[in-house]
Amino acid sequence: MARPNTIKIGILHSVSGPMALNETSLRDVILMEVDRVNAEGGLLGKKIEALAPDPQSDWMSYRDLAHSLIHDDGVAALFGCWTSVSRKSVLPVIEEADILLFYPMQYEGEEQSRNVFYMGAPPNQQAIPAVEYLMSPEGGAFSRFFLIGTDFVYPHTTNAVLKSFLDAKGLRAATFPEIYLPFDHTDWTLTLESLRNFRAGGRGAVLSTLNGISKQSFYRAVRQAGFSPSDLPIMDFSISEAELQVLDPADVAGHFGCWGYFMSHPAPANAAFIETWHRYTKDPTRPVYDPMEGALLGFRMWCKAVTEAGTVETRTVRQFMYGQSIPTLTGGNTIMAVNHHVDMTLFVGRARSDRQFDIVWQAPRRVFGDPWAATQMIADATATTAQRDLLDALPTPLIVLGLDGTIRYRSVSTHEYFGAVIAPEQVSALLDVADHIPFQQFRSTESTLPEIALNDTTGRRRHLTVSARRMSFAGEDAYLLSFGDVTHVREVEAQLCLLNTELHRLATTDPLTGVTNRREFLSLVQSELRRMRRNRLPGALFMLDLDHFKRLNDQYGHDIGDQALVEAARRVRQVLRSHDIFARLGGEEFACFLPETPLESALQTAERVRHSIAELRLTVGLQSIGFTCSIGVTRVDPDGDSPEAALKRADEALYVAKASGRDRVIEASPPVATAGP
Repeated sequence: MARPNTIKIGILHSVSGPMALNETSLRDVILMEVDRVNAEGGLLGKKIEALAPDPQSDWMSYRDLAHSLIHDDGVAALFGCWTSVSRKSVLPVIEEADILLFYPMQYEGEEQSRNVFYMGAPPNQQAIPAVEYLMSPEGGAFSRFFLIGTDFVYPHTTNAVLKSFLDAKGLRAATFPEIYLPFDHTDWTLTLESLRNFRAGGRGAVLSTLNGISKQSFYRAVRQAGFSPSDLPIMDFSISEAELQVLDPADVAGHFGCWGYFMSHPAPANAAFIETWHRYTKDPTRPVYDPMEGALLGFRMWCKAVTEAGTVETRTVRQFMYGQSIPTLTGGNTIMAVNHHVDMTLFVGRARSDRQFDIVWQAPRRVFGDPWAATQMIADATATTAQRDLLDALPTPLIVLGLDGTIRYRSVSTHEYFGAVIAPEQVSALLDVADHIPFQQFRSTESTLPEIALNDTTGRRRHLTVSARRMSFAGEDAYLLSFGDVTHVREVEAQLCLLNTELHRLATTDPLTGVTNRREFLSLVQSELRRMRRNRLPGALFMLDLDHFKRLNDQYGHDIGDQALVEAARRVRQVLRSHDIFARLGGEEFACFLPETPLESALQTAERVRHSIAELRLTVGLQSIGFTCSIGVTRVDPDGDSPEAALKRADEALYVAKASGRDRVIEASPPVATAGP
C-alpha cells in the first residue's frame, strides 16, 4: 500500500537484453527527474516513488509488469516501452485499467489510444520530412530510393507510408527495391549486389529502418564494398547518438539521421541539461538522444498537468494534458494536441567521426503529429481547455495607439507577434478596428472583440482577439488595444473539423477497399429511389461475390485475400459510371446500384464487370493466380421497391449463379407487382 505522502509511478524500460543499450538511459533520465521534483517539494505536496522493474527486452514482460505495477502497486501513470510490440502488449492492460502511458519513441503510427500520450514521432514527423530533405536541392535532389529494414511492424508500416508519399510526389515507388531482413542478419552478399544494381541505375539514396545487430554489420559491409556517403547516402530512421557509441565511426560518418533532437544542438537549455545529466550519471561521455528528450518532456508534461488538475486521477489529468505546453531542449515549446501527439521541430543530422551529429537542416516550421490512424479520434478537448490555453497567454500584449495611428506604447510581449517594428499595413488594420469604438473622451468603453490574423516573426499564422478602449495617454486621446492569443483554439477547431470529416469518412467507407460501406449504400439508394419516384426513372441493382474466396484465403493467406478484394473493387469502379453507387457489403460481397438504367443495360454492365475481374491476375511468389465472380442482377421499381427488397432479389439471383457453376451473371425474377386499389 502506498504511503500517504507518496505518488507511485511505473517505469517500463529494459536494462538488460538487446534493448538495454537504448532503454537504460530512458529509465535513468526519468529517475533523475523524479529526484529533481522530490528535491523541489514533490508533486501535490507528496514525494514521487518511481518503481522501475526490468522487462529484460521481452514484450510479454512489459505486459505482465504493467499489470503488476497497476494492480499490485497502484501506480498513477506509466512511462516507458521501446518497440511497438512492447507498447501494443501493454495497451490492453492500460486501457482496461484506464491508466496513462507516456511513450517516448518514434513509431509507425496507425494507432491512437486515449490512454497513450505519444511523445515520439509518427512517420509524418520523421520519415516524411527526412525524405523531403533528400528530395530537396540542399539534400541532394534524390528521386530514387532503396528501402531496407528489419522484418517487423515499424519498418513495414513506415515504408508503406513512404511509398504512398513518394507516389503522391509523382515517383514510381513500386519500382524501388524493398528488402526486409531478420534482427540478427549479417550476410550482406545479396543485398550488396542489389545495391550495386540500384546504384548503376543512377543517383539514389538508401532509406534504412534496420534495427538490432544487423545495423552495425550493414554499415561496415556498405563501406567495405566501396560505397561512400557522397556516392550512396543512407538516411537512417533508427540511428541516434546511442547507436553511434557502438558503431565504428569510419563506417557511419557522413550518413544521416532525422530527429526532433540532436545532442549537438547549441541551445542554452540543451547545454544546461547535458551538464545536469553528466553530473547525475557521473559519466561525461554518456550521450543524450531523441527518445530521452521524449521521456523527459512526457514526464514534465504529466507533472504539470497533475499540478494544474490537483489530482493524479486519469480522467481529470487527461483533460489537462490537452493543450499542455512544455519547453523543449532545443528552444520553444511543444504542445500536446487532442490526438495525443505533440508538435516538434525536425532536424536532419550528419554523423560525425566523434560519435555526434552535425545538424545540416531544420524544418522551416514545427510539424504537428499525425498518427495516420483510422481508429477513433480523441475529441474531448473542451471549452474549458481552450479557456485555460487563453489564460496561459498572459501577460496580455498591449499597444497604445494614437488617434492618428502613431504607436504611443507597446508591451514587450507584442514583439512575439508583430516583430520589432509593426508594419504600416498592420497599424492601419489596428486603427480600423479601434475606429469602430464610439468616442467618449476620457472614458473607457469596451467594444466587442473582433479578431485579426497575422504572420508572426517565425512565419506562423496567429489569431488574436482585440479588446479596444478609449483612454487618455500622456494627456492625449488614444486607443488602448489588448490582445488575446486564440491561435491554439483556432487550430484545435480546424483540427476537430478535419477529424470530424475523417470520422464521417470512416463511418461511410469500407476501410479496406475505400468504397462505400453497407450502411451508407442503403442510405444512398433510398435517396435515389425517392428521386426516381418523382421523375419516374428506371433503375437496376446487382450483387457480386468473388468465387471460392475462402479457398483463396486458406491457400494463400489473408493478405492475398485482401489484395484480391482491393483489386476487384478497383476493376468494378473502372467499369461503372461516376454516379453509380458501389459498396462492399461485407466479406467478399459487393453491390452496385445503377440509377436511370434499364435492366438490359445493367446486365451488360454486369457482364463487363465479370469479364474484367476474370482478367485480373495476382502474383504470389512465382505463381500467377486468377479468380472469377458471380453476379445477380435485378430491376428496381422506384414505386414499390426498398433497397433491402432489391438486395434480397439480387442475392437470390447471385445464389442461383453460384449454384449453376459460378463465373456468370443471372437475372433475378421480377418483383411481385403490387395490386392496385
